[in-house]
Amino acid sequence: MAVVASRSVQSLALMAQPKKPTGEIGMMRLSAGEGDASAEFMPIPFPTTKPDIEEYIVKRFLAQASGTQVFPYCGCAVEQNPEADLDFTLTCADKKTRKLELMELAPLEHLRGAYAEAPNSYNSYDFAKYIVGKIFAKSQKYGRPSGSELHLLVYITDWRFLVSDNTIALVDWWLAHEPHNFTGIYLYEPIDQNTGLGILLYPSSHKSKDFDPEAFRGNVVWNADPKGWKPVRGNGHES
Repeated sequence: MAVVASRSVQSLALMAQPKKPTGEIGMMRLSAGEGDASAEFMPIPFPTTKPDIEEYIVKRFLAQASGTQVFPYCGCAVEQNPEADLDFTLTCADKKTRKLELMELAPLEHLRGAYAEAPNSYNSYDFAKYIVGKIFAKSQKYGRPSGSELHLLVYITDWRFLVSDNTIALVDWWLAHEPHNFTGIYLYEPIDQNTGLGILLYPSSHKSKDFDPEAFRGNVVWNADPKGWKPVRGNGHES
């Protein structure tokens, strides 16, 4: 009876988890035949609750980035912490304990939380300022945990917030020149259900002494809506 009761409590806890909205990001599937061509957007089917989404992102990131220059640690066991704690504890092959906090990059504060209402363009300078502002707020909130390193994984779930090279360069610069409590900061952009792009934001690879953030104030980025893609007929053929 005790086992049954325990399972019932676990089931109720899972049912009580509120759903967390996500955006749309994924791959295009192109097909072509004689006299016919089509394009289909295949969005990633993200989990529906915050703990499950975060676990999904962490495991995909580690699968892609572990043992690389982005995340040089290998063999990391992942433990999801209680809600009041930092999101994850990583115990890696080097036996060091690392705390990992997650942060979704989705500036929806003035859009009623709706991804579909977000524009498909942004100013690189302003977006980079927004990103580092959120990172510094996380740093101030959690401080530096004793006995372990503190790492931050920033991720996206919507194509509108794909981060441009100029925006990454600006984030790199500010993270290298402003104090914070993170040992490592990473960006993960999913590509499909199993793969994605891992990017190191800190420690910064930005070495140029001539870099001027102010030169990017007018830079505007446009991200293409993948749902709007379609084959275009040219010279009598589909392409």
